[in-house]
Amino acid sequence: HRRTTATINATTSAIAEATASFRHNANQDYPSLISAVKGNRERSAKLTASTEIISDNTEAISRARTQYSKLYRADQWKNSRDEPDHSQQRRSAGENLNRTTLSLVTSDQSSAEFARNVGDIEKNLVQMNERKQEIEKPRPKQDRGMDFGM
Repeated sequence: HRRTTATINATTSAIAEATASFRHNANQDYPSLISAVKGNRERSAKLTASTEIISDNTEAISRARTQYSKLYRADQWKNSRDEPDHSQQRRSAGENLNRTTLSLVTSDQSSAEFARNVGDIEKNLVQMNERKQEIEKPRPKQDRGMDFGM
């Protein structure tokens, strides 16, 4: 009986120390964690906006390239001897445009994944806060006396 009581007391003390340590760490780290999540959300929004701008610019470049290509073909027949060969430049511009498009797709996917991760972090923070409140909630003292059913 004494060993059981001593074990229960030691376990209770260890749980109380761990709870106090968790509470102390949570109180210290929680504000900076919230701040980091908010900062990440803002950066994610900026990244998404920048990705949209780049996408719009890529479309404008593509339209200009198409128009230039049509104009160049028309000019090519007039001054074939005087004009330098722009086929290499066109190929290079096309490759660059394809790479830019691929980068945009990758950036958009990364941005979406980052936004999902930020959402998961926010959910985890809410759960941590709820658990913290549960831990800090006062509990009624249980009667440790013997109950003989009287």
